[in-house]
Amino acid sequence: MLARTMVSLGRWATRLPAPVRRLLRVLAGALADRSAPGAEDWSTALVGDGPVADLRRLPRVAPPLSEPAVSVPGLRVVVLTSVLDVGGLDEFVALLSRGLAARDAVVEIVIALDPVGWAGRLAETLTGEGFAVRTASRSTLGELLTAADPDVVSIHDAPGWAVAEVARLGVPQIEVLHGAGATFDADPAVLAERVTHLDGVVGVSELVRRQFLAVAPGFAPERAWTIPNGAWSRAQPPVVREQARAALRLDDEFLFVSLARHALQKNGYGLVAAFDEVAAAHPEVHLVIAGRVDSKRYFAQVARLARASAFADRIHLRDHTPDPVALMAAADCFVLDSFFEGWSLATTEAMTSGLPVVLSDVAGAREQLALPAGGEPAGILVGNPGGDLEVSWESVSAARFRRQPNHDELVAALTRMVVERDVWAARRDRMAAEASRRFDPQRCLDRHAEVLQQAASAARATG
Repeated sequence: MLARTMVSLGRWATRLPAPVRRLLRVLAGALADRSAPGAEDWSTALVGDGPVADLRRLPRVAPPLSEPAVSVPGLRVVVLTSVLDVGGLDEFVALLSRGLAARDAVVEIVIALDPVGWAGRLAETLTGEGFAVRTASRSTLGELLTAADPDVVSIHDAPGWAVAEVARLGVPQIEVLHGAGATFDADPAVLAERVTHLDGVVGVSELVRRQFLAVAPGFAPERAWTIPNGAWSRAQPPVVREQARAALRLDDEFLFVSLARHALQKNGYGLVAAFDEVAAAHPEVHLVIAGRVDSKRYFAQVARLARASAFADRIHLRDHTPDPVALMAAADCFVLDSFFEGWSLATTEAMTSGLPVVLSDVAGAREQLALPAGGEPAGILVGNPGGDLEVSWESVSAARFRRQPNHDELVAALTRMVVERDVWAARRDRMAAEASRRFDPQRCLDRHAEVLQQAASAARATG
């Protein structure tokens, strides 16, 4: 009871003086960490109490793959990050590493952790594929980089000390900015120092690029590029959908899926609050939010809201799915109500599977939902849950447990998806084909290879 009371108080903390807010956050957070249930695993079905079949054992149809247009033979690239587990950034690091290797680059992946710990699930996968995946601390990174002797380093959310060490060794480095979180609320002095070490940046959307240049006004705009993320097609034939739905014990239910970490950025609380209203009018709807629990404190609030719902049995807060392709095949709509993104890889994958999407207005969302000439809409854009694209941690924190500005709009969009279920289902194959054409990852990977080759060549020319 005490834990529940303290967590509830945290919802109203933004109305209190700053010292009281800090104290409540410490107390509520500590209690939530101890008392919050973990995300559900994938051992049980979505409907009923029976076990779920192993989604990974379902048949798959591999999509045809396009060919690279760019080759960088012999280019030695270190891909430097801070974790390689199951998030969208992690998936992109894996995609980039594989893409560079396919273009004849020599790729080594380095995970900068101090102290060194578990590198993550994708690190194990890539190691099994034959990639050199290493972890390095402050004391060992320099030696590891010297041994690798890279021509260029590709940076993905690496810590500042790692970026500084790359610069000390005189290796050119290009940072990929995966979201607004890389720049907003950043300490100006820390950001200014980091920027001096970079030979260029890549924003995964034009908004992210503009946000970076706004907080780094001395950075040359010609060294800041926009390269939208791509994703391989996830389209599957009807038989895979049928088998995936049977594995999850779904019959006529309408399944909303959100592949998103359980974290404040992804705004699971706002999504559950909106879904609750949809569920009241449509008894066939279910919601799955599947992802890693990044914040136990935040997850405690979302889980509490879900448990309090009259439709709690239709709200599934799950861990990272073992097979997103099967889950998206089984789903009827993908939804992401984030406060901010860079360019959601999960959204791109959902669109290439043929799912209609409901997206909050974040970086990349408008580009993803842009209507091609003569084409059909692929989803619905709703307002940002914070009320404005220019978010900060302060504004996100203030909005996180309140009725959010886009609430009614989100409820209407989700309801429309249910009411127009047959219309969207009839478009599924066409939407998958169009998204797979627009978001072919080879174009994305070609551009990254070109930027990295350019940085390496410029360094050799001046060195």
